[in-house]
Amino acid sequence: MRQPFRSIKRMVSRIASTSRAISFNARHYSVEYSFYSAVSQFLDFHRTPNKITYFVMHRRRCSIQKYLRKKYRRVIDKYRSAEEELRHSNESGRIWVFWWQGEHDAPPLVQKCIASIRRHSGSHDVVVLLKENYANYVVIPDYILAKHDTGSITHNQLANLLRVMLLAQCGGAWLDATIHVSGPIEEVIFRRHFYTHKVVHRSPGRFDHAKWSTYFLAGTKGNLLFRFVRDCYFLHWIEEDRQIDYFLFDYSIWLAYETVPAVRKMIDSVPYNNPCILSLQQVLGQKFDESLYQEYTRDTYLHKLTWKTAFNPVTEDNEETFYGYLLNNDGS
Repeated sequence: MRQPFRSIKRMVSRIASTSRAISFNARHYSVEYSFYSAVSQFLDFHRTPNKITYFVMHRRRCSIQKYLRKKYRRVIDKYRSAEEELRHSNESGRIWVFWWQGEHDAPPLVQKCIASIRRHSGSHDVVVLLKENYANYVVIPDYILAKHDTGSITHNQLANLLRVMLLAQCGGAWLDATIHVSGPIEEVIFRRHFYTHKVVHRSPGRFDHAKWSTYFLAGTKGNLLFRFVRDCYFLHWIEEDRQIDYFLFDYSIWLAYETVPAVRKMIDSVPYNNPCILSLQQVLGQKFDESLYQEYTRDTYLHKLTWKTAFNPVTEDNEETFYGYLLNNDGS
């Protein structure tokens, strides 16, 4: 009898939690957002992508965008008519990487990714930011650090703020610690006023149309986009203890793209690059295939990986996997 009782108890707890979330979202954001958030969670968009779930997610995104347009009105008004200032050069810019706990305590794949960034960084200094040294480069407001200490702001959310603050204040290039670099980092990244990963992507499931990637951003000191997003974050966290959506960073960039003509022009000018950036991530647990690896690295040298899934270095037949290859080959 215990098992059915526990199942019923979990179900009741889940219903109560969902009810509280619906009530909070309706009061704090909007009834529209609350409704579509609840429906999207029930339909599970990621497992069952179809016309209905795409419609629900689209309506949910529209409600988020409507809320953020209102919330960030002061930031929009501040930058709407701004023109990008080309006063600074980024040609000697640093490469910024972040791992809060410290590089030596990072998972093996992260350590290998950071090593690959250093190996292919050319003349650019690589700075690995961590808990003990980030304050040497940027000063994060006390109210944000206080919320990070209490857990209201996660490490990932702090990293999002840190990257736009650093890029706005110092310039350079930000690469997530889970990016494997398979060839020299191109200097075009540092010659342009703004740069990011960009591919042709027509999936109705993406509101950014793959015009940018937050895990790879570069630009000059004082860049208009980075200042816009930074100010959005400042305004958000001084008033809030949570994010309306996991992808608030992308929504903030989207808002700048939609409301500031100079930002739209800057993002649209970035050429398509690194088309296979996610391909290696999808085969990490599979048997290593040299020809497939060469295919993925032919016109792509940045590869976004993940450490959150447990991969084995060898298959059940004791053959090396792509994950094992990346761990065991320092020269790739």
